[in-house]
Amino acid sequence: MTDKVYHSFSRKYRSRAAATAIQYAGGSEGWVVPSNQRLMEDPEGDLATGSLNAFAESHSSSSFDVTVDTGEALIGGAYLARDSTTTVTLASSTTGQTVYVGWGDSQTDTVIIGKSGAFTSNDEKIPIWTFDTDGSGVTSATDERVTSRVQAAVGGGATFVQPSQPDYVPGQTWLDTDNGVYHVAYDGDWHPVPPVTVTDEASTFTESDITISHTKTQVSNGSIELVPDGVFAIVDDFEDGDTTINTPPWSGWDGTLNTTTNTVLSGSVSATLSVSNNREFIDATRSSTTTDSLEFNVQLDNQTGNSSDNTSFGMLSTDSGPFLEFQGNGDIVYNGDGSILQSWTTGTTYTVRFNPDFSSGSIDFIINGTTYGPYSLSQSSWDTFRIRHSTLGSGGTVTMFFDDFQAERGALDGNAVVGWSSPSDMESWDLATFQNTLDSETVTIDVLDGSGNVLHSDIPQNFDISTVGTSKNVQLRANLSRDGSNNPTCDYLARRYTR
Repeated sequence: MTDKVYHSFSRKYRSRAAATAIQYAGGSEGWVVPSNQRLMEDPEGDLATGSLNAFAESHSSSSFDVTVDTGEALIGGAYLARDSTTTVTLASSTTGQTVYVGWGDSQTDTVIIGKSGAFTSNDEKIPIWTFDTDGSGVTSATDERVTSRVQAAVGGGATFVQPSQPDYVPGQTWLDTDNGVYHVAYDGDWHPVPPVTVTDEASTFTESDITISHTKTQVSNGSIELVPDGVFAIVDDFEDGDTTINTPPWSGWDGTLNTTTNTVLSGSVSATLSVSNNREFIDATRSSTTTDSLEFNVQLDNQTGNSSDNTSFGMLSTDSGPFLEFQGNGDIVYNGDGSILQSWTTGTTYTVRFNPDFSSGSIDFIINGTTYGPYSLSQSSWDTFRIRHSTLGSGGTVTMFFDDFQAERGALDGNAVVGWSSPSDMESWDLATFQNTLDSETVTIDVLDGSGNVLHSDIPQNFDISTVGTSKNVQLRANLSRDGSNNPTCDYLARRYTR
């Protein structure tokens, strides 16, 4: 026997099951799904597939045991199903014995089928059969089942049962046979009772009816996640006024490097190093190897005219790797093959990016937006960034200014806005809900209007948005953030409204 109750006490959240319960369980105490339908296949795969038997009964005039068949139902705001038969024993010579189906309030995935004594006062239940017995067995069975949502909501028949809208007569009722929606005539029009609820969902984030706007996020495996790479993050910008890297897994700077507020390349502080007939080495080191790109800003105050003088920048592994040299004669040279990329001038700030592709054994250099390469690259990774500053060729003095050392990494924060078109013929907004996987990080959901204005921030699940005006087109924004390499995701977003 398998029972499922979505969502019962202390059970795992399932977005599809939650959406089914939200859509079909509202507006009544409950109803039984007909035997020729299957409202929902079990998302966890435990229940038998195909139509169940609507809790049909069988009995005998020579026995007090009645058998209740399999079935699905929507009761007390939850979806339930049992895929095996249940035996209920009746009292002898007793009329009006009602058998109920329901679910246990403080139990997980527990369907209850029995007389009223099988239920506590907190359990949810609806009647399905009433039996009479004599001294030998069952003498009669009365079907108490409500087998449609409309019947459950309005409890009776309709004045008109037809697909076309009848003429308006206040107080009369109409069941639209095209869609099963029950209407009552008042205030000059036919109104659905209960109001029809429509749920717009994003469960894979590839649905054709949604739009999605990413800021440092992407869709992967049916969820919204932070981009894993392609984002440059500051390792050291020297704004703290010192030359110690405080960004794990980096450490440094190893060597003589100072800070200055006089010549500043970015922000209010830059690093500086001056050499006179000398050579200095400055290293920043990772605790592990990487294949990421890197970027920095550099400016020099003097050209000595000597090509042996150079201020070089290297991406190294075990002291080996490509260097880009700002030579004293005004050339920028790749040391791997001696290629001259371009010239440089004093007092000009250069933004330099090393963009390796270790899988293909090549590297590009990007200088102030101009790409040079690809050039041959023999190593498979790197862990050290080295500055080599030398004027031993000329014996002169050159001062280097350096700032905004960055490395490529996955985004630490970002968001995605999921939207739908404005609903037509809407009565009111109803609720917004979501499912997230935190992975020890943070994911929050905001409710926005169609212009991106925040209406509600950091909402809980199944959040009431009925106070949002119908002129606003509700959108949902997932905000993701992390401190490290964990991968928080937004897995499901939905909005619901009534017509």
